Amino acid sequence: MELAEKLNTINSQIADLVRQRNNVLCELRKQCKHLRLVELNDSPPMRICADCGAEERGWYCGYHVLVMRCDTIIAPHKKERALIKITRDSNVFYGFRKSGPLYLVGQSHPNFGEGVQTYEQLTEILE
Repeated sequence: MELAEKLNTINSQIADLVRQRNNVLCELRKQCKHLRLVELNDSPPMRICADCGAEERGWYCGYHVLVMRCDTIIAPHKKERALIKITRDSNVFYGFRKSGPLYLVGQSHPNFGEGVQTYEQLTEILE
């Protein structure tokens, strides 16, 4: 096998592994309850799920998906979540992102602000 063919084979294997990883990550995010959060104490504040990498910005009308019981927004899906870390260091915060496609929820989700604000639609995974 010549080197160009070998390189093409390896690149194909890498692309297949990336697809597999993204599919597993997608399933993880669908099943995740987002119970362990990290908060970036910045402007605006942001939260990220330490387990699946779901991200949401705060302020305005508050968090929608990564909402905690102590938050003032009224939401039927509030949960007892734990802030495992509060930081002002964006490198620490973004260190909780998972490899693969960015996963925005709530106010960070492109559906927010376009009249589509149900919990189910806000948690849709974008391809």
